[in-house]
Amino acid sequence: MTKYSKKTKDTAFWMAGCRAELVELSKDIYAEHWLNDASRVKHKEYTTKVSPTENIALSLRNRFFLEEITTYLAQNPRAAFINMGSGFSSYPFLMPEDNVYIEIDHPDNIKKKKEKIRQLQKKGLLPRRNIKFYSANLEESSQIESLIPTLKQYTKREKSFLLYEGLIYYLSEQSAERLFNLATEIQTPKSRLGIVSWNPGTFDYPVYKRFEEFMKQRSNEIPKFICHDPDSIANLPDYNLLQQTDYIELSNRFRMTKPLTSKEDVFWETLTILEKN
Repeated sequence: MTKYSKKTKDTAFWMAGCRAELVELSKDIYAEHWLNDASRVKHKEYTTKVSPTENIALSLRNRFFLEEITTYLAQNPRAAFINMGSGFSSYPFLMPEDNVYIEIDHPDNIKKKKEKIRQLQKKGLLPRRNIKFYSANLEESSQIESLIPTLKQYTKREKSFLLYEGLIYYLSEQSAERLFNLATEIQTPKSRLGIVSWNPGTFDYPVYKRFEEFMKQRSNEIPKFICHDPDSIANLPDYNLLQQTDYIELSNRFRMTKPLTSKEDVFWETLTILEKN
């Protein structure tokens, strides 16, 4: 099993658990279906011992991208939505059925998600959607390169919304740079690129220290996360910045009864949306 799959397997379930806890905020009415008893226990343990406001943060993140992508697809009905490192997100099932949805992740995750979707749709718990699944280890340069002609089938004549949500901070700097280059290569003008990045200084925050201890106590490997300066993300070549935000701002934007006021208890992330020149 590759480092990429180890780093993403559990967090994909934790993220779904966070969205399921606060459905009114996340708007992910299907998040609960991705969970099983074991993942519910892990999610509860994680949010109790590491980040008590992680449910809020990840629900805000889902809500932000859900609204931005849905609006973009409504304005550009022929556009494709490409979710790189898609995990167990529910986006296609929360959006119009006529669009093309493309999900890319490690082979283990793709296999599990396709089987879970098949089971849920058989039970009538998920709507039908036109989703194209592709497997890739995003730490392998050759596999990233091989995605380019595949994705160009959907983007060479149409706009697209490409999302790097819970992804680039798990990858090496070289792999993240390859994904930025991939975006430039496949996207046409006026296409959008969404990115979630960890800010420099994250490793000094109390929540990260608790995360390290949480992983050590369970004899789990601590991923070597990568941070990116928000200005470097905002100034990616061939793109213009549309908006850049964080969880404190979003908690006010979505009119939470008790908006977040401190970065102490959530991972210090920046959410960015860019538009291709």
